[in-house]
Amino acid sequence: MDPEERGRRSVEIQERVIELPEFRKAVCVAAYMALPFEVSTIRIIGEVIAREKTLALPRTDWDAHRMNMVRVEDTDRDLVPGGKGIIEPAGDATMAPDEIDFVVVPGRAFDRSYNRVGQGGGFYDVFLEALRPDCVTCAVAFDLQVFNSVPAEKHDRKVSVLVTETEVLRATSLP
Repeated sequence: MDPEERGRRSVEIQERVIELPEFRKAVCVAAYMALPFEVSTIRIIGEVIAREKTLALPRTDWDAHRMNMVRVEDTDRDLVPGGKGIIEPAGDATMAPDEIDFVVVPGRAFDRSYNRVGQGGGFYDVFLEALRPDCVTCAVAFDLQVFNSVPAEKHDRKVSVLVTETEVLRATSLP
């Protein structure tokens, strides 16, 4: 997808997320700073800040193979380049998983059973497992990333909502 098309579709996806009732009622939202090939999250992040919700972004400890969500108040001041070129929070205000109400989840591929294929490190699977059962996990994806099925293993965590530029899919129940 060319950058202009990716940008247009990213805006459509983000607008759908911002309109979700689950997003509107969330007090603490965890998101991520998108890589160039991913759905942009900058509008979602801007809305979280504008609505005075708590924003948490991931910081990865590559050596410990762990990802922590860190509170961010100002994206111009609180973010720095991290490992592997990923923009991460500079601060130390780690958020406990049970403080988070809504998570914007990245991935490479998704299916209509709410499975996701990430970057292969398992960081998000571990993080998603630690969340409260009522926390909304919202995957954002381009339509071309959604398949009838993707490989899923026992340790892989499903998402509860999948948002693309043309649809919003909600899981009725997750194991």
